[in-house]
Amino acid sequence: MIFSHGREPLIIEDTSKHPIVKKLDVTYSANIGSYLGVPIILEDNTMFGTLCAIDPSPHKFDKKDLELMQTLANFIANAIELGQAYEIILAEEQRVKKELELAKKVQTSVLSEPVQLEKINIQAYYQSSESLSGDMYSWFEISPNKFGVILIDVMGHGVSAALISMSIRSLLKGLITSISEPIEVIKELNHHIFSLFNSTHQSTYATAVYMVIDTELKTIEYVNAGHPSGLLFLDQKTMKRMDEGSIILGIFPNLKVDKQLIHYNEPSTIMLYTDGLTELINPVINDAIHTVENIIIGEPDNLQLIEEIKKEFVNGKTLKDDICLITVNVE
Repeated sequence: MIFSHGREPLIIEDTSKHPIVKKLDVTYSANIGSYLGVPIILEDNTMFGTLCAIDPSPHKFDKKDLELMQTLANFIANAIELGQAYEIILAEEQRVKKELELAKKVQTSVLSEPVQLEKINIQAYYQSSESLSGDMYSWFEISPNKFGVILIDVMGHGVSAALISMSIRSLLKGLITSISEPIEVIKELNHHIFSLFNSTHQSTYATAVYMVIDTELKTIEYVNAGHPSGLLFLDQKTMKRMDEGSIILGIFPNLKVDKQLIHYNEPSTIMLYTDGLTELINPVINDAIHTVENIIIGEPDNLQLIEEIKKEFVNGKTLKDDICLITVNVE
């Protein structure tokens, strides 16, 4: 009845006196003596249906009855629209989730594979707090017995950080295999980040540790660019913190960089990590690093070291930040 009546409320105080409804079978079968119908109109001006009130006896509807019905009809329209909006959002979330899962597969596919050679063993562990991460690691063989290893942490999390880290990743093989020298590699990375992301005042930066390991000369050259201290268990006797080099990357167009050269004579263990690990262990960074140092001393084998850290601090926990670590055993 309401649709034939248009978009205005339909009021029938006595169906027995109405020229149309008194002849309808439903009037008698449903025992409708009086009727008040209010249209349910959605925000896009489409009519969803009708909210009806009936009484088995004739009834004189007043202004309050009409206002109450219109209020209820508006409430129902809002609820319907919220439900429709939720369905749209849910569908969009599912679409975005699938795209992020694909992007994550692409991101993880470019991470370096473990190296297991007679004089060097390189392993890594990576866990993002969201679908995508700003952490990135890579290593490349520069020449026989010589490897370049880098760990980078781009500011932030999620999609934006991941895109920047992937941009950096595209440069790494060329930089490390052709330049290799730690100071020059770090300067080139700084130039790349600054020119692409900060020259337009977008304020993006990254921290990094880059090292070149020569298993023939038994040397480790490294630069730490504002990154948490790398840890070196030298000759399985002395723990050293690898924390010298430069400030973070991408803030200034030119960077003063110093490198450190370390000689090892006996088997040694190196561990590089992002701040997501130390924040998970202890909010006091020095205490967290000291905890990791004790783990390395107790378990210098790099594969077992990763498993110990995962078991002790990571597994089953909700991560607030991305976690990435590299462990290296050299003979």
